[in-house]
Amino acid sequence: MVAYVAVFDEEKLFVRMNQDQTPIDISMTDVVQKSYVLLWQNIKPYIALSVVFALPFVILSLTGLTEPFVQFMQDFQKGQQPTFHMSMFFVMILNPFITMIATVLLFRLFLLGQKDFLKISVPGLIRMLSETFKQGALLLGLSIIAMLCLAFIIGLFISIFAKLAGLGQEAFGPLSGIIAIAIMISLLILILRTTMTFASIAEERKTLPLKSSFYYSRNHGSTLTISVFAALMPVILIQMLVTSLIIAPLLQAGLPTVLTTIIFSPLNVAPLAIVIAVISQFYHQLVPFEPLDHSSGRMTGQNTDISV
Repeated sequence: MVAYVAVFDEEKLFVRMNQDQTPIDISMTDVVQKSYVLLWQNIKPYIALSVVFALPFVILSLTGLTEPFVQFMQDFQKGQQPTFHMSMFFVMILNPFITMIATVLLFRLFLLGQKDFLKISVPGLIRMLSETFKQGALLLGLSIIAMLCLAFIIGLFISIFAKLAGLGQEAFGPLSGIIAIAIMISLLILILRTTMTFASIAEERKTLPLKSSFYYSRNHGSTLTISVFAALMPVILIQMLVTSLIIAPLLQAGLPTVLTTIIFSPLNVAPLAIVIAVISQFYHQLVPFEPLDHSSGRMTGQNTDISV
């Protein structure tokens, strides 16, 4: 059976027919390099989107609604008793909502290109946001359940072993820390393996179930995770340097916070953007598709779902 897999080829997409069942070889180095190339090729719409994403927070800042939230975080970091204000709900709700919109639009930018990513109706955007929220909530719930189950099983195992060995549970402190880190890494890999679901939603295909995304990313979980971290490291380093060497002195010199928020918004959104660029490449190389609709130039074929 012939399966179609869409992959990146510099500035355009092409369809590769994968007629055998041999594993697809994905180079982490190529993925990281092409992620930055992809971001650079779309730098103008990316900057425009970053500024748009920052505007709601700028408006909230100008109205003073963000001050209680900022004070809450400062008190929490200092170890003081933070005070909760009702206005903080606006920030707490707005932040994930803007992140959800940014995720959808950035996926569309990297998957469909500059010409087509904004070709979307309001009802279509609402459907994508609704499906993104539903799948995100499902993924969050499954992640919490998995983490609690693993913690319970491992904790029970350590307790039984400590009792049989006549040791106190404090003797397993270092081991418990190592196990906790291993659980978090494993959970992160599992989450990343399901993120191609959100790419399919943004591309307006039939929603790829979380289980199918997990299946298609088999044998590539570690490569995907390492690629994400490798792509993130330079961005985070640049963020730290710019914050300490440029943004902090500007704020101390009296530059309004709203201006720094707008000016440096592309840098603030960069971690999310580079992660989405990496996931987009794995999505197009691992998930089978029907042929493209060459008459329209749009990727209108549905993805091939599987039962696992």
